[in-house]
Amino acid sequence: MVSIDNLSPDLRTFFVRSGPMGVRNRNHEIVSALTEMDYTIVVVSTNVPSELQIAQYEKEGINTSNLFFIDMITAYAKGKKQKDTDQIHYIDRPGDLTKAGIIVTRHITERQGEKVAFLFDTINTMLIYSNQLSVSRFIHFVINKLRLTDLKGFFIMVEKSIDANLVADFEMLADMSIPRDEPITLINSEIKGKIGVPEENSYEEFDIN
Repeated sequence: MVSIDNLSPDLRTFFVRSGPMGVRNRNHEIVSALTEMDYTIVVVSTNVPSELQIAQYEKEGINTSNLFFIDMITAYAKGKKQKDTDQIHYIDRPGDLTKAGIIVTRHITERQGEKVAFLFDTINTMLIYSNQLSVSRFIHFVINKLRLTDLKGFFIMVEKSIDANLVADFEMLADMSIPRDEPITLINSEIKGKIGVPEENSYEEFDIN
């Protein structure tokens, strides 16, 4: 078990392994634990539309008032530009990592000194829409930004659907890799033992086909 509130403050970036049907579980474990610790969370998603994610969080009793989204899939899936809200910034194409980098940087700059964590869901779907070199450069860029500003970042990746050498390269960049079979929770919390969703009830990665 990985207790987020018991980790060294020097650990800022985490690669979180998941099974193919456990992505939602991993996402919700991380968000549940971080909201319990009063973090503001910025979810960068190429996997599941933000409105669906918000509904799922609220259904599970997760407070979404301090959640913000960089939604890279909704506009593409709906085939039309979406209007930004106070909580959601839409990017027109899931492969536009340049635009994603700009918005991530804006959040980092505006939130320096706050308790902020970024959640990237998932590396696998980034690789559907962008080549390996572009994704690697984007992740390296984000990790260095987070380290320089003392913010945390969690990167979910599904095992066995990414080349093993690429996984090794990604994990070298991070401060810690969390194995698939390690639950993520808090060492002292009312939600300990309650967060997370059984893998068989998890949604699969978003597929427009």
